[in-house]
Amino acid sequence: MCENFEEEPVWLVVRNASYEEVAEPGNVYVIDRARLESHELSMHDLTEFEIQEGTLRFDSQKACLVEGENGKLPPDAVIYHLVIEHNVLVEYCSQSGISNVEDVFPKRKHDFLLQALLDIPWELIMTEEQFPIPAYRRGLELPEYDHKFVKHLGSYPALFSGFWVAENRGEKTSPFFELPFFRLPKFAYFANTNDDFEIDHVTALVNRYGKFVVELDGLINVPEVAVDSEFEKGIYVERLSDGNVAVSGLVVHHPGHVVRGVGVNTGWVYKLGQDGWLKQDHPEQCPCNNDLRHILQFSILRHLNEAIKHEKMSQRSALDFVHHEVEYA
Repeated sequence: MCENFEEEPVWLVVRNASYEEVAEPGNVYVIDRARLESHELSMHDLTEFEIQEGTLRFDSQKACLVEGENGKLPPDAVIYHLVIEHNVLVEYCSQSGISNVEDVFPKRKHDFLLQALLDIPWELIMTEEQFPIPAYRRGLELPEYDHKFVKHLGSYPALFSGFWVAENRGEKTSPFFELPFFRLPKFAYFANTNDDFEIDHVTALVNRYGKFVVELDGLINVPEVAVDSEFEKGIYVERLSDGNVAVSGLVVHHPGHVVRGVGVNTGWVYKLGQDGWLKQDHPEQCPCNNDLRHILQFSILRHLNEAIKHEKMSQRSALDFVHHEVEYA
């Protein structure tokens, strides 16, 4: 238990991790890369990432990322299972310069990627009977070998409690008041591919409404602005006077557990065509050099289009449409 930045009590649930040496044999599995490729699965050497400062855990571990089928490896790709005596593994670690946990799990102060993952906003734990003191878990739960108790939290990172702009549109003078909202699960932001996708159902929404909001059920941490408690929460889509369509970020100012403001930032502009939407160089486009931010914003439209196509949206009211898999709704 600790305090939020307004000195109110909160529970934070953390997956503390530790290591204790045991005398039991260890297990080593050998994976054949050629057999993975025969299943059209790939393996990525994570040590190929080059960094100027710090130590990343997958570099310390000489780690690879292997693609699976439905979350599993094909059985024939595992060609050996070795059971190795404890003393042999200890000797190997010693020869490799591994003497403590930090040698393979660097602390967050040295591993900036780990720190970025731990900075993902905390999320309220929903239960049938809500406790009088709110409890939060990390948005991405990771084993933590170096967690330290902090009695008084600052305004960062955020403690997200399921706030919806769709349910807090403001007064009639608010630009969101009469807009249709389409609520999606936040994985829509991260499940991006470089493949072209159908967008006909979204185009129909533009033709029908002119402008609308796609809101996610969580906060998206954009590192360059999150330290100022600004997070993305979806996208704002608007047809411009020249016929093109702007796709911008829906942003919230969310210090700690408090929502202080909602707005829209500048985005990219697209021309609607028969074969999809084509990005345009436009005087009203965002001048930043973070293309990925805008690519991920646009990819949300893929999931909205698929949700409408496969009838995964329910209509709550004239201007509120909710995906069947969203949380906090």
